[in-house]
Amino acid sequence: MQPDNLSNAINAVAPQGSPAQSPKPSGDLVFRDKPKKNTGMIVGMIILAMLAAGGIGFGVWAYLAGNQKEAELNNKITELSEQSVEEDISVDESNTEVVSYRNPVIKSNNTEEVYNLYLMTSKVMLEGSEETQYLDISIDENQNVTCNKFVNDIFAGDCKIEGLEGNVYRIIEFGSGQTNWNNNIGFIMTDGTVKYLPLYDSVKNNNYAIRGNLRVDGYVVDAFDIGFHPSNSPTGGGVATVFVFSDGSFVKYDESMLR
Repeated sequence: MQPDNLSNAINAVAPQGSPAQSPKPSGDLVFRDKPKKNTGMIVGMIILAMLAAGGIGFGVWAYLAGNQKEAELNNKITELSEQSVEEDISVDESNTEVVSYRNPVIKSNNTEEVYNLYLMTSKVMLEGSEETQYLDISIDENQNVTCNKFVNDIFAGDCKIEGLEGNVYRIIEFGSGQTNWNNNIGFIMTDGTVKYLPLYDSVKNNNYAIRGNLRVDGYVVDAFDIGFHPSNSPTGGGVATVFVFSDGSFVKYDESMLR
């Protein structure tokens, strides 16, 4: 085939007005086919991340603040408990025992009434005398002590009790045996001690001064009389005072407790 004919054939196959080689795509076509970035989603994720971080920070703050408030509350409870214990605990100065109870001063809650502690002692007959004597002792709410002496049931004057310092919880007569010759007048104090004076000797000598504190190993809260006798015989015993302590224990009186 001649060259002219070959050129004509090529021109016939190729589209008119277009070059024989494939056209290059324009720049607009390249970027038009790429996916666009979702800006709204990114912003939303950023906001969610910020909220999450804020929530975690708030949780940590709340946890720490709660721990601090709990610690402060526990400290306050401990402080109040210690104050309460300090107010309720008293010390028996006679034996340094720490107790959680204190004998009260008996007072009336009714403004129209007044309470008095009262004791009428048993009657004693002095040696060589036919007269019987006894004492009437009372203590009012303000711890004012009144003592009256009676001879043959007739008022025979005052009996001033000296050396009774502190607040009295109860007045008792205590002893041990078959007679009241060795009986004593006792004052159970609010601090658990027992002050005493001998009944017979006080009446005989007309001396009503406190002789001292009873030697008892405990904080006394009560006292009462019991009967006793040998375990192998229902006779041969007598009557004795029992002192009850704050811990629930008790002891029977004997003369070795006198100072």
